Amino acid sequence: MRRVRRHAYLMIVGFYQDQVSAPVVYREISRRTGWRVATMQKRSTGKLGVRNGIFPLLPTLLGGGGLGFLLGLRSGRLHLVVALSLLGLLLALGVAHRFARRIEPAILARLRPLLVPEETALVALVPTPEAGRVLTLFRRAEEPTAVFAFPHPALRPEPVIEIPKREEEVLERPENHARRLAGELESGLLRRPARLAPRLRLLRIAHAEIRRRLAGMSMLGQGLTAGGEWFLDNAYLLQGQLMELERSLKEETLRRVPAIVHGPYAGFPRVYALAAELVSSVKTHLTRETTVAFLRAYQDSVPLSSTELWAFPLFLRLVLLERAAEVGLRVALRQQEEEEARFWADRLRAVARREPERLPAVMATLAAAVPTPRPFFALRLVGHLQDETSLALPVQEWLERRLDLSLAEAMVEEHAHQTTDQVEIANAVNSLRMLGRLVWSEIFPMVSLLEELLGKDPAGVYPGMDEETRAAYRAVVEEIARRAGQDELAVARAALRAAEEEKDDPRRGHLGYYLVDAGRDLLEKRLAARSPWPWRLRRGLRRQATPFYLGGILFLTLLFAAVAVFFFRRYGVGGPNLLLAAFLVLFPASEMGVGTMNQLVMRLFPPRILPRMSFAGGIPSAYRTLVVVPMMLSSPETIRTEAERLEVRYLANPDPGLYFALLADFVDASSADTPADDQLLREAVCAIRERTARYGENRFYLLHRERRFSRSEGRWIGRERKRGKLEELNRLLNGRKANSTWMWVNRDSSGRSVMYSPSTPIPSFRRRRPAGWWRPWPIRSTDPGSTRKGGWWWRVTPSSNRGSVPVCPASPPPFSAVSSPMPRGSTNIVMPSPMSIRT
Repeated sequence: MRRVRRHAYLMIVGFYQDQVSAPVVYREISRRTGWRVATMQKRSTGKLGVRNGIFPLLPTLLGGGGLGFLLGLRSGRLHLVVALSLLGLLLALGVAHRFARRIEPAILARLRPLLVPEETALVALVPTPEAGRVLTLFRRAEEPTAVFAFPHPALRPEPVIEIPKREEEVLERPENHARRLAGELESGLLRRPARLAPRLRLLRIAHAEIRRRLAGMSMLGQGLTAGGEWFLDNAYLLQGQLMELERSLKEETLRRVPAIVHGPYAGFPRVYALAAELVSSVKTHLTRETTVAFLRAYQDSVPLSSTELWAFPLFLRLVLLERAAEVGLRVALRQQEEEEARFWADRLRAVARREPERLPAVMATLAAAVPTPRPFFALRLVGHLQDETSLALPVQEWLERRLDLSLAEAMVEEHAHQTTDQVEIANAVNSLRMLGRLVWSEIFPMVSLLEELLGKDPAGVYPGMDEETRAAYRAVVEEIARRAGQDELAVARAALRAAEEEKDDPRRGHLGYYLVDAGRDLLEKRLAARSPWPWRLRRGLRRQATPFYLGGILFLTLLFAAVAVFFFRRYGVGGPNLLLAAFLVLFPASEMGVGTMNQLVMRLFPPRILPRMSFAGGIPSAYRTLVVVPMMLSSPETIRTEAERLEVRYLANPDPGLYFALLADFVDASSADTPADDQLLREAVCAIRERTARYGENRFYLLHRERRFSRSEGRWIGRERKRGKLEELNRLLNGRKANSTWMWVNRDSSGRSVMYSPSTPIPSFRRRRPAGWWRPWPIRSTDPGSTRKGGWWWRVTPSSNRGSVPVCPASPPPFSAVSSPMPRGSTNIVMPSPMSIRT
């Protein structure tokens, strides 16, 4: 890719045939804009009159000379007065010359041989946003005026970023091309791979320069080609993609991926070479299918690491942006050549009409200014001269000699190039849009050999895990592979072999035991992967967490206390007073020790995400989830309000595996029962059964417990109120004895439930996440009907003084007691059944 130096200025040149218009425009521009401006007039005698630069010369000279004169007077010597005055004048002249708004003499020298007698050239250098206003001033002349605008300085582009490309054109299908690349690209970990930060910075400058040029040409009234319109219309998209790329593409990641050792991509990451080859093979028209097929075909012979696969869409964006900049620069050059062709056509016509004897000299000047004309410039120049037959023929002959082909052939070639550029910029923009819509986390499992291998988990758990958990597993595989000096697939095979050996164990038979649990040491030992000492230290401290934490607090407490005692002794405290001070200082020292130790633990041991399953397709029947809403049966209005809110939760979360319940208590009372209790309970039962009848699903429940006498409160209350009923329900579901009598309405006796108790409605997009935390390992379900160890029969009966749950009118048969098998569970993360409460 090539670009012109970074400018934000345009050079506007106008030619005037009368002697009045140019000075008027000169004064207008100098007064209104204050930018650089110059005039150059060729008289009938051949002499040139140049007026270059605007600067208050007289005030500057007077100021410089006066300052020197005053400094000389202070010395009292005449020769110093004269010398300092002259020095002040010289300095003033230098300042005037340096800061005068002048046009470079080299530009005026280029225009000098192109003037004809009685013609004035007006040159202005203005910022691009001001070009339209200045152009209006240029065209205020009474006679028709030829006005041209060029980027300043009007030089040919210089190469800045070279895009590595193959010499031959890719003419085969992407899959076949990928298989051929697998045998050609030689990669390895280079100590100093090519840095991409400077490349991105230059790419951003190039895009900004192209936008400025095309916008400036459009502002000046020039018609843009189709490619130029595509670029300007989608400039916001290109700029946004470039900013996103600069944020996402990190040099730390690139240092861990293989780089190409030999060939046109030497020094570049292998994934960059693959992205460039894919873009070339599809002519910048990317699709989801071609991307997946290309990566799968390449990995038939050479596997790619997870880091490379995750970085692949970023490099696709980089290559597309480079191709867009390359095409955009060609389009901008065509726009500039259009203006140059119009300029030279005007000068050739003026010389041919006024001074035909100077035409060969002007042709020589044209040949020196444009030594290698491009087909577009040639076609436009001849097109502007088509009315001058005598002039067009020599120009056409000169152009055909330089191009080494006829203008008809040049026209066909140029039209093909313009069509190709238009298609390429359109494909690049559409491909960038496609990449923006593409969810790479869905593509990654299709192209990752590591993901396919880990999916063969003997326990069958890994395929059902969510993306974050699987990403954490892959990160561990990558880390172990880097430390063992092996590829990721070898590490995954070792973990699978270890899990296969222990497949009868529900915990050790899962490969996660060897990646994120206690079996990692065994796996690293088998692969001879030695971790750095900070990792080994942290792992050892995790195993001895309690001694480390409590011992650290004790050590820090004694340390702070010892420092305080040292200062007490230094300032004369001794004897019993020192012992008393040491005892008293232990309390603030312990606070400091606990706080310091907590900060140290948070620094050394960042939190780890618990593995969880993905229930994106719905919560399985074995892990049905019950949303529990604690409440008090205080009034019929409160009950109806809470029931309506429960219904709203159901409507916002229509997952078949999600159930909803009110976890109810009576309000505090001076006795075990009150006259209003039966009516309130009947209202709650009716509210639940009404929703069940309305939606035809047994998805709503009422869980209620009786009051107990509290000695501390001196009243009959629900034990421990809200916290107590959550804890008791958790005890019941985990097979321990509850401290209260419970009553369940609409209990489904055929299944088990994970309990989750939010105080506010849960968003629908998170409804499956709580249930997914409870099965990170293979779980052996206990048959509820079995009488072997692990099965447990749980019976809930109403309190003796009520006899049965109140009957709701026009409701299903009354509910009096539930007898259902509930498997006994444990409270740690590896549970024989997922029974617990999330609070």
